[in-house]
Order: sequence, then C-alpha cells, then structure tokens
Amino acid sequence: MHWLNYIIPRLVYKTQSSYNHDICVYEEAGKYKLLVNGSRESGEFIKRMWSDALLALHMRKQDSIKRILVLGVAGGTVIHLLHDMYPNAVIVGVDIDDVMIGIGKKYFGLEEMKSLICITDDAKHYVQEYIGKNFDCIVVDVFIGSDVPSFVQQKAFHKHIHHMLHSHGSVLINYAFKTGAEDVSADIHLLLASIYSNVFIHRTQYNRFFLACNCHPGLDPGSREEEKT
Repeated sequence: MHWLNYIIPRLVYKTQSSYNHDICVYEEAGKYKLLVNGSRESGEFIKRMWSDALLALHMRKQDSIKRILVLGVAGGTVIHLLHDMYPNAVIVGVDIDDVMIGIGKKYFGLEEMKSLICITDDAKHYVQEYIGKNFDCIVVDVFIGSDVPSFVQQKAFHKHIHHMLHSHGSVLINYAFKTGAEDVSADIHLLLASIYSNVFIHRTQYNRFFLACNCHPGLDPGSREEEKT
C-alpha cells in the first residue's frame, strides 16, 4: 500500500445504480469508506457514530438475541457491529439496491459473514409482505444518499415493524438530522411513543437514533440519561 493512501484517499471503485447516481469506494489509512451521492455511508466515521449510539442506548451483548433485521445494508457497518455483539444471531439485511449489497460483500467483508442473509427488496415492501413475529431486533437505517425515505415517518410502516417483533423485541432507527427538521424528529418520537411503551433518543450533530421497545432484557432504563417517553 502506498504511503500517500494514508494522507490522500484513493478512489478504488466508482459506479452508479438505478437508485444512486454516484457511488464511490475510497481507501484511506488502509481501510475502505463508502460515499453515496456525496454522503458517507460506511467507514470509520460511521462506525464510531454507530458504536457511540449503541453504547449510549445501553445495547449490550445477550444470548436472547437470535434474529435481527437490518433495513438498509450499504457497506454493512451496523451489521458488523451487531454481529460482534450477537455472534450467534442470524442477521437479515434488506436493501433496495443490489449494487450496494455487492459493494458490501466485495469491499466491506459481508461475503464472509455466514450468518448474514442479504435480500434485495424495498424496505417498505418487505415489511408490508412479511408474515410472522420472529425478530428480536429490527434496525432501520434506510438512506438514499443523505435523504431518508418519507415512509420512515409513516405510522403504517412502524406498525408493520411492530408486528414483526417478538414481545421482548426492540426497534432501532437512525434518522438524519438537518437544520429545520426538528419537527420531523419530534414527530417520529411521538409516533413511536404511540406504539411502544419506552422510547429513548441519542442525539448527535447530524443524526437522531431512536430505540423503542415494550420489554427488552438488554435495556437498563434506570441508568439511562437519554430522553424517555
């Protein structure tokens, strides 16, 4: 590896798809990062952001987590973190863009994860058509570049997710925060509170992470400093 790669990111792959007009994989300091339509979707920055969120929301290792659904695969940052936390869990990753799934497999190690099942489908369609209540955790990390699809704000979408969860299950949502979008974040908070008995928020400069549940053995609400509904 050339020493300049530690200073100047090197473009190793560039493409586009039906859903994303600019997809770039860069090598920087010996690691890959993924930019989609100019927004970071995988890499060390995203890993730190997700790690901090999981820690702040008191998500912890536990054997009761057997099946996890991740809506939005990209480079698979949160999938890797969840696999490290729950190594015996089956993870189902759903992404509308098969190009993104291919990049996650080729450049970000998803191909080697034997407990991962990748499905190309629209997240909204997938939850509408799914039958069963067999997920312990559902992660909503759906982006087109920096934009979150409007269905993430819709109650029907979250009702479908709720019906897919075990009684002890939880849903974790990553929502992009933009100036002037405060009311949207508040609306999602209220929407989740109308479905779940507990809603917790972790705020960053650019994102809002919502954790919602009715009863979850991984939570420790008594020690939590985040906002609760």
